[in-house]
Amino acid sequence: MEPLSLDQLKEELARIFPDEEAKKVEVDEANLSKVASLVLKSEDDAVLASLTEVVGDLARIDENRERLGAIEGVLERLVAILIRAQDVPLQKWTARALGNLSYEHEESIDKIIAAGAVPRLIELMASGDMEVKRNSTGALANISSADHAKELVVEKGALPVVFDLLRSDNETVQMMAYRVITNLGDNENNRVEIVKAGGLKLLVDFVLKNEDESTTVEALNALCVLVENKQHAIEFAKEGGLKALVPLVGDDESETAQATAADLLHTLATIDELKTWFLAEGLIAPLLKLAKSDEVTTRKKSIKIIAQLVLNDEVANSLFQEADLLLDLLKSEDPEIQLHTTMIIGNIARSDENCVKLVDAGAAQLLGQLLLVKDPRLQQLAAGALRNLAIPAQNKAKVAESGVFPGLIACLSSTNAHAMFAAIGAIKALLVTPENRRKFIALEGLEAIIRIKDAIIIDATQQDDPDAARKPKDQRIQYEAARTLAVLTEEESARDEIVRLGGVGLLHFLLDSSFEILQNEGLKALRHLVNHKEAESRPKLVEDGLIDVVLNGLTKTKSDDVVLGLVALLSTLADNDKFREELVAKNADSVLVSLTASPAQTEASQTLRAKIGPTSNP
Repeated sequence: MEPLSLDQLKEELARIFPDEEAKKVEVDEANLSKVASLVLKSEDDAVLASLTEVVGDLARIDENRERLGAIEGVLERLVAILIRAQDVPLQKWTARALGNLSYEHEESIDKIIAAGAVPRLIELMASGDMEVKRNSTGALANISSADHAKELVVEKGALPVVFDLLRSDNETVQMMAYRVITNLGDNENNRVEIVKAGGLKLLVDFVLKNEDESTTVEALNALCVLVENKQHAIEFAKEGGLKALVPLVGDDESETAQATAADLLHTLATIDELKTWFLAEGLIAPLLKLAKSDEVTTRKKSIKIIAQLVLNDEVANSLFQEADLLLDLLKSEDPEIQLHTTMIIGNIARSDENCVKLVDAGAAQLLGQLLLVKDPRLQQLAAGALRNLAIPAQNKAKVAESGVFPGLIACLSSTNAHAMFAAIGAIKALLVTPENRRKFIALEGLEAIIRIKDAIIIDATQQDDPDAARKPKDQRIQYEAARTLAVLTEEESARDEIVRLGGVGLLHFLLDSSFEILQNEGLKALRHLVNHKEAESRPKLVEDGLIDVVLNGLTKTKSDDVVLGLVALLSTLADNDKFREELVAKNADSVLVSLTASPAQTEASQTLRAKIGPTSNP
């Protein structure tokens, strides 16, 4: 094919693309090949400028981009054209073509890098022509999205040029420069270099100006990447970054900037070293002010940030002064505000003084209402907060009187492990007083607790797992439920019901434990049940497996006191002929004969063995 003149090229392109719309759709293979062939063979700068403009147009379409980049020699030829190009039109259109061809296409990026485009693009980013700057910077932004390109771009000296472009008066050039920083910063070595070169301060200054939403968002995106390194996050705070972000959280007119700033602040608020920084910089008050905003989005975002900060004791104590505001937020119907405010309440309820004041202000009643919302995470947080509030002795009656038991009992039927565990903790903290125990029992709390022995409990990570019910479970829930039931055996009026409901099946978790404190709690509870209305209780207890529970406990415990207590229980049962026969049938002697850890154990076991008589398996 003979080289075409510019006029001839225009005629040829007019045949291939009768109008501009034809370049905005997928082009057939034959016509793409014609364009590629013209690029490969043309030498005239004016012709090449027209051709590269067309290539840039075509490469905006995914299918065209893919096929053009795959044609042998096309990308390398375009890079060669860019390197030698002296005319502004050829520079700008070739840079644009390479930028579009490299968009989200690593194979093309590899070829473009190998052909030597990066140094030339960096050079052209400093061009005096704004369009050349813009297109070259856009191309470098796309190239630097590839992991293997990031460090190369920095090594070739891009940072000073990019930093200079951040100061450009052209909004598009600025945005492209921010994207280069964002892509380059997604690499730990580059992050260090960017921060060392003053990139953090530069970005903070631009955010403080907040002159344009689009560029502010791009600056925030770059910052999000840079502060992934904790030390850089601290440097960011030192540069005044936290103060720059807080006002943006309240900028309801710039939704994207608001959302990005809020997400960034939330990330920073998770860093322990920065939590007190928010306090020292006086940023808690502005965040609380935003929590009072008429805009729900602003309230949600500020409360979410505060919920992270409150994990620090100093911040929690400072937030207690705003308890009235927080209680108002608990009344919100927005699920996110409910969730994060409940988290805050639970964390400021760390001292007896705070807990007493919160309960007096009505916190327990509001949290009790949230327990009835069918959200396991919210139930977990509300129950956890109630547990904290119930710790001071003077609060126990007040919390129970706030009507929290129905919600806590409802949580005991949850299949969510976290919600159930938190509810049991709150119930156990409340059942210290006889009055509260009676309230709990009257609301059918016994049934709910005892049912836990057979409950299907699914960890939050297994919620969507169809096989979750058949997988091993964390039995801490059953242990804590058993401890709660042991407390309830203190209530004499409840013992009949505990026996009737088969409570011994739950108490076995305590004797099955390797912890002496739990074994003692189980022993004490069984004593209460065995010695209560013996003629009525003992047959049901034995029927429900009491003897197996005790014998198993004897094989588990290392405590002399627990052994002696369990042997005494069996001895009490052995006074009854029927129960004695059951002990023989269970081959109790094989367990008793091994109890030789102390003289007292030996004596007690020998006495019981004599009472039982010969075993059924001599």
